[in-house]
Amino acid sequence: DNSISTTTGSLDVKNYKVEHGKGVEGEINGEVFRFGTESWAIGCRRGNANEEKKTVAQATEEHRNAGEAIAVLCSSSSVDATIFRYSDAPRDEAKDAVDTLRKRGQTVRM
Repeated sequence: DNSISTTTGSLDVKNYKVEHGKGVEGEINGEVFRFGTESWAIGCRRGNANEEKKTVAQATEEHRNAGEAIAVLCSSSSVDATIFRYSDAPRDEAKDAVDTLRKRGQTVRM
């Protein structure tokens, strides 16, 4: 089921797909929406995507440097992108798991 329930009803999402490592995309009422990484999400926009990527990168730089994750919601006809920032502190036992993986030669990114 690719419908999204809202307080005002439900939306029928067509052509829903997951782009691993990038985000999700779907079409609502003929408009493409993307939610995910900055550069990928903005890629659905019409117009100067390179300039928009630069603007979003500048707007989110402080948050990325503070260790917050960034996700962007963008649509094919929207003038503005919506930026979400969030952080998720690892559980206490995660340090031991990360140390073990590194000792085994694994690269860990968080």
